Parts: sequence; C-alpha cells; structure tokens
Amino acid sequence: MWIYILLAIILIIVLSFISLFIICKLKFDNSIIRIDEALGQVTELLEKKLVLLQKVNKAVKKKTKEDFLPDVENIKLDELDVFQINSEIAKYDTDITELIDYNREEKVDSKDFKLLDELNKVNIDCAAVIKYYNENVLKYNDLLHSFPYSMTAKLRHHKEKKIFENQKEEIFEILKK
Repeated sequence: MWIYILLAIILIIVLSFISLFIICKLKFDNSIIRIDEALGQVTELLEKKLVLLQKVNKAVKKKTKEDFLPDVENIKLDELDVFQINSEIAKYDTDITELIDYNREEKVDSKDFKLLDELNKVNIDCAAVIKYYNENVLKYNDLLHSFPYSMTAKLRHHKEKKIFENQKEEIFEILKK
C-alpha cells in the first residue's frame, strides 16, 4: 500500500517537473519569436533608412554642392551586422534631425521634402521597433537568470541576447504620447 502512495508521489513530482519544463520552454520560445520578428523589422527599417539617407545626401549635394553626410555611401550592408549598421547610421541622426526640423528649405529642393518626411517616418518607426526589441531582449535575459527558467535555459543552451545601445530616450517619450 505504501509503495503505491510513494510511486504516486514520485509520479506527481516527475509530471510537475515535466510541466514546469514545458511552460518554461514555451515562455522562451515566445520571447525568441518576438525578438526575431522585431530584429527582422529593425533590419528592414535600417536598410530603408540607409537608402533614404543616401538619397537625401544626393539631394543636398545637388542643391548646395556640399557632402552633407560624409561616408554614408560607404556603409556596406553585407559587411556589417544589424547592430553595427545601426551604430553607423546613428552618427547622422543629429544632422538629419536638424535638416528635417530647421534647414530643409536651405538644403534641399521643395520636391525633395517628401523624401525628408519619409525619412522622418522611418526614423520614428525604427526607434519604436528598436524599443520593442530592447524591451523583449531585457525580459528574455532576465528569464535566463531567474529560477526555474535558468534550468531550462541551461538545458536548451540559451545565451544572452544583445540590445541596441545609445537609443535616444526623448524619442521613446514622444512615441508614448
């Protein structure tokens, strides 16, 4: 009789651990899906932003004869990862913001205003998706170090994921409104 009770208790414990493992696995899988989707969107937006930056540079050169965004033509998408591309493109954010907000009439023809508006929209979209990505990566990385998820993470060889650095907080505040 006692043997059956002991076996039942062991079975309940084993099933509890299996259920816990499955729940943890699903939580990680869900996080990874959100992170991968966001990273794909960031990649697309950064590629679009780079193309727009190159077009804006040509438009400014055409009107002012100055190289507005030096080296923007030298950014090679196939040689850099998405984090490096973001860092390279971020170097031009201040100049672009100034152009969009203050100097558009001086630097580009009126027919290119639509190009600046599109670049501004891509900037806002990119900032929002990077914020979403970073939030999900932080949650994922927290799971890696919390019990019982840390056990599942070790069994499944999960590693910490990288976040995008140097994102302007004021952009995120604007997006919250």
